[in-house]
Amino acid sequence: MYLHDIIFTNFRTYSQCALTFPKEGALICGDNGSGKTNLLEAIHVLCTGRSQRGAKRSDMISFNSDVFRIEGTFISDIGKNEQAGIGVSRDNKIALSRNNIPVASLASWFGHTPVVSFSPEDLNLIYGSPLLRRQFCDMILCATHPDYLPALIAYRHALQNRNHCLTNGADGSLLDTYEELMAAHGWTIALCRFDLSIFLKEQCAANYMLIAPLDQAISIDYKSSPSSDFSSAGTWKNVFLTSLQKSRLRDSSLGQTFVGPHRDDLICRLDNRLIREFGSQGQCRSFALALRLSSVRFLKASGISAMVFLVDDAFAELDDERVKRLYPLLVQQGQLFIATPAQKPEGIDLAMRLKVSSGEILAL
Repeated sequence: MYLHDIIFTNFRTYSQCALTFPKEGALICGDNGSGKTNLLEAIHVLCTGRSQRGAKRSDMISFNSDVFRIEGTFISDIGKNEQAGIGVSRDNKIALSRNNIPVASLASWFGHTPVVSFSPEDLNLIYGSPLLRRQFCDMILCATHPDYLPALIAYRHALQNRNHCLTNGADGSLLDTYEELMAAHGWTIALCRFDLSIFLKEQCAANYMLIAPLDQAISIDYKSSPSSDFSSAGTWKNVFLTSLQKSRLRDSSLGQTFVGPHRDDLICRLDNRLIREFGSQGQCRSFALALRLSSVRFLKASGISAMVFLVDDAFAELDDERVKRLYPLLVQQGQLFIATPAQKPEGIDLAMRLKVSSGEILAL
């Protein structure tokens, strides 16, 4: 599946823009602050409904506008067209469509086109909070497991209701109900994340050696909450329910739930030490890039034959030899959009080149 065309209005610095792309993708060049990242963001929103930068949807609406709209056409490997559309208003109302038919929920709309984003902000996967690493896992799993996003939404809803009950003194039977729901949906989330972590552990080590072959060995471990093995759904759920019941008094006093998949994390190590504490910035950047490349391999292993790649200056600190090794790994597996200040970076050859300047996009 690749993006054939995109039209967006009142999005960030663009009042209106319409572009048609080749199957290979495009090189997007321009000075910093010219609007390159905004173009990549529009593509990401069209694919997923959310910003790769974590921005609120309403914040992406152009100044002095009340709504943005993005529409585009995707074409599959067998030539089948699929239209997608999303509109967002200042009050965060969302209008979604698929092939010009309204879609009621993001869960039903999401996943029509897998997208992987690379950017300098990927360093936050190493230095940032566990939330960012959970979101990294969630985006991959939502694209590959049809039951994952519904489970994630249902779990969050039950979690919010449990927290509300705790702070408002609800009776135990109501807490029991929400905790049972958390356990049922939490098992789906935790098991998928655990399986993903096993895959990432192997693939990330191989990808890191490709990027930084002279460094020490790296490792990834999944820190699950509650701490339990994954050999049995019943065992995991019982451990989780027992942990929730034991923590009610503490959770009630603090107004939040301190055990559950919403507290999980990926622990990243270099030479058996936490890389965020002991690794150099170059090592941390290489680790983050290895994580992204590993997500591509997971998508491919899950049966996704082609995807959209958004590269926002992510290769900036890599030498030309490493760029030459990494570039084919992406261009051979999907449509590639690269945003860069350089008009023709070393080692990168995309036929379509666009110049972005002051919110205008011109073909070179």
